[in-house]
Formats: sequence, structure tokens, C-alpha cells
Amino acid sequence: SNTLEDFDFGLPGLYAMGSGDAPLVLLEFSDYECTTCAAFHEMVYPKIKSEYIDTGKLYYVALNHPQPNHATAQIAAEAAYAAGLQGRFWDMRALLFANSLYLNAQAIADLADALDLDREAFDAVMVRTQFREQVLAERECGGRMGVGGTPSFILATKSGDHALDGTLLEGGLLWSKIDRELSRRLEQEPP
Repeated sequence: SNTLEDFDFGLPGLYAMGSGDAPLVLLEFSDYECTTCAAFHEMVYPKIKSEYIDTGKLYYVALNHPQPNHATAQIAAEAAYAAGLQGRFWDMRALLFANSLYLNAQAIADLADALDLDREAFDAVMVRTQFREQVLAERECGGRMGVGGTPSFILATKSGDHALDGTLLEGGLLWSKIDRELSRRLEQEPP
């Protein structure tokens, strides 16, 4: 099924932005080594943020879906969460996408340094693989909802801590397509 009947935001460690009162939610399933994901974050995501997230129309949830053929994607996702413990999740996420072609363990360590993270604390989290199960749970969750490749998105109606009646959108979405889908959904919402 390409629809989402009910997604509960109870996953631990979930990172989201936007108003909790937003009428729509966009769940993004991405892989930090995916060049299409990186292109989406460079060209389309800033427009979504300024026109929908920052205006209170959209609640945006970042989820991981590391692909098996990307050797560093799982570790990169864990690194974003490790940076999140120091309040730098979104910054690390942006750097990981910006460097998607060059990710390896050393590159990730260099990004942690570029963010001026407490490296001892960051490295301890990475060594313990503290977020391994979280990332795997997100991948499994996406798989249950029909997510195969990345990037994939589920656009749904937001109701409290749940997303209802969602539609799977796959691939590197063009701004025109995502803008049209978001506008259409907003027009369907009751006043």
C-alpha cells in the first residue's frame, strides 16, 4: 500500500521541525550517501522550509533509510544523532548531505570537528553504537510503509501525535511537484 493510515510519532529520538499545530506532515526517509537526497536538500528543502515549515503549514520529520549498498550511510545517520546530543543534529545533517560523495569514518570525524563538537563525548556515543537500533528501526518502519529507495516522502494530515491518510512520494522531488502536492493537500483541509 502506498498510503499511511496511522503513523505514531512515538519513535524515540525523532527529529522534526515546524509547528505542532501544522495541518500537514512530511516524513522524509533519506540516506546520507544518496546523491539524490543531497540534491534535494540543496535545491528543494530550503524552499519547503521557508514556504511551508516556517509558515506553520507543515511539520517536517527527518527519518533514516540507509541503503545496503552505501557502506557509510548507517554510521552517518548515527553520527547525526550523536551530534544531536550536543544540540547540533540539523547542522550535522546539512554537512553530511553536503559531503555525501566523500563520507567515511574520517570524513565524519572531520565534520564533528568542523561543528566544534565535544569529540570525546561524540566518539564515545559512536563507539557504543548508541543509535544503531534507532536507525535500524526507522529503516524497518519505512519498509513497512512501502519505502524502498531514497529519498522517499510520506505526505499526510497531522492530527496530534499522529499522521493520517498519507501518500508515498518517491524520488528526488522537484519543487514544482512538492509545492503542487502541498498546496493541493492544504486546500482539502477543513478551515
